[in-house]
Amino acid sequence: MIIVAGHLRVDAAGREAYLATCVAVGERWASREALDAFRGDGAGDEQGALLTGADVREFTAGDETRL
Repeated sequence: MIIVAGHLRVDAAGREAYLATCVAVGERWASREALDAFRGDGAGDEQGALLTGADVREFTAGDETRL
């Protein structure tokens, strides 16, 4: 399992509009192939233009426990 977590930085003036379209707070993927197919080439031009920085990381886990 691959877990993707992190944060994106946007200009304060565009923050509210950006957050109105942001719904994912974390991602969980069963395989590298599934993650790569979803990611494609990364953020589109429109989203990329709004970003001023990012810190997003992948974590690999071997098992899970439902709480």
